[in-house]
Amino acid sequence: MARPLKDPSTRRKRWDALYVTDAERADVTAAASHAGLSASQYLLSLHAGGRIVNRNDWRRNVQLLSMVTQQLEYIARSMRDARDAEHDPSQPLQIAASLVELERLVRDQVMPWQAGQQDEAYDDAEGGRC
Repeated sequence: MARPLKDPSTRRKRWDALYVTDAERADVTAAASHAGLSASQYLLSLHAGGRIVNRNDWRRNVQLLSMVTQQLEYIARSMRDARDAEHDPSQPLQIAASLVELERLVRDQVMPWQAGQQDEAYDDAEGGRC
């Protein structure tokens, strides 16, 4: 059974209307490749005003999820140990520190342009004003 025909208004057709230098073509091709897109998908995304989403980020995101999982397992173990053992006054601080570390790890991965910056809330907490 043959595939049904697409609606003519959504069917894509070849359009050879770009005049570029070899260097411009190389730049566009490299940027598209870096984003994990074809040159036409890359140019259409730029034209639509959309954000170019780097499809190669999935590896980084998988690593991030793995680190988050490990950190959450550590926090869960710490909470279970605190419940089972005598109350350690430093235990809640260790858990809070782990949560802050986890939040910073996620923020640095998701928003790399803010990597290493501290939030005002953290500054307030460290300064004792909260």
